[in-house]
Amino acid sequence: MVEVYLIALNSSESSPGNFVVVLEEIISKKRMAITIGGYEAQAIAISLERMQLPRPMLHDIFKNTIAELGGTLI
Repeated sequence: MVEVYLIALNSSESSPGNFVVVLEEIISKKRMAITIGGYEAQAIAISLERMQLPRPMLHDIFKNTIAELGGTLI
């Protein structure tokens, strides 16, 4: 596994309605851009802004359920 940081989250100029996530590897400083959909970008932005929503998002429910059952996500 390689640890990375989120460097940028921007709208995609070449693919309207999609977004680009830029990740940077901690040690080598190599960067990689990944195109994602609008819903995924919104979920990432909500987390980055530490927004509190009135109810959990689906991926949060899955994560919490796995944790309550004693499992872990890597």
